[in-house]
Amino acid sequence: MVNIEFEFNMDENDFHFKKHNITEEEIREFILKTIVFEYRREDKSIVSYGKLKTSGKYIKVIYRKKKIKNVMNYFVITGYEITDNKIINHINRHIDY
Repeated sequence: MVNIEFEFNMDENDFHFKKHNITEEEIREFILKTIVFEYRREDKSIVSYGKLKTSGKYIKVIYRKKKIKNVMNYFVITGYEITDNKIINHINRHIDY
């Protein structure tokens, strides 16, 4: 069994994604239950997109992930709400809930 740990990028003594009106709970829900599609950037961070089931928000989250023994660590860099209709339509075509 793999355990999951989260770390969050701090920005001026608070999580960076809070500046974008995204909560820690939404980040956790997104990573554990919501990701629709993602890609890895050259710097090895992952950009992911999806729609939260609980709030209906479309969000984008950027993070790094590393597995050490039986622990999967997610270092969340930022997250914010998506407003681009092309991305929202793409997400809607790929969700199955």
